[in-house]
Amino acid sequence: MRSWESIYAQHYSEILKYCGNYSSSKEQAEDLCHDVFIKAYEKLDQFDPSIASIRTWLYRIARNYCLNKIRDTRRHKEIEKFCWSKSFFATTTRLHIVSPSSGPETEIINNDERDIFLNNLGDINAEQRECLILKYYEDMSRNEIANILGIPVATVKSRLYYGLKSLREKLS
Repeated sequence: MRSWESIYAQHYSEILKYCGNYSSSKEQAEDLCHDVFIKAYEKLDQFDPSIASIRTWLYRIARNYCLNKIRDTRRHKEIEKFCWSKSFFATTTRLHIVSPSSGPETEIINNDERDIFLNNLGDINAEQRECLILKYYEDMSRNEIANILGIPVATVKSRLYYGLKSLREKLS
């Protein structure tokens, strides 16, 4: 297996971005991310590459840790009402997921489309939203998403389908 330093360097920014989904500030996202990597390092001996990639394993740890932090700091009903629009991810500069070969016009179009997509995610079911984020912003396969969320691939497909359907209905 690769060294811990190379794993950390390769995955830090994407785990930080993911932790931003569960936090209200950049500092809080950084704290969550730091804690996630500490947890992962402590559990490194439990990592089984035959079950998941290191990336998927880190995302699963991040998801569980962030949800536990929310649960521990809020009452149960507040978790259900966790407001997407107040998360760090939704209120900061939008992600730049643009091909290196694209020009400024394409980037502007992509940023506008991404802003519309992100602004409307808050109205989508939380389970569908999480699948959409992992698929379209974290560029994960359905199998990876299923592994991270601990659900069958068929459930991931369903959540993606209905999440996109809800977005289309909202946008039309």
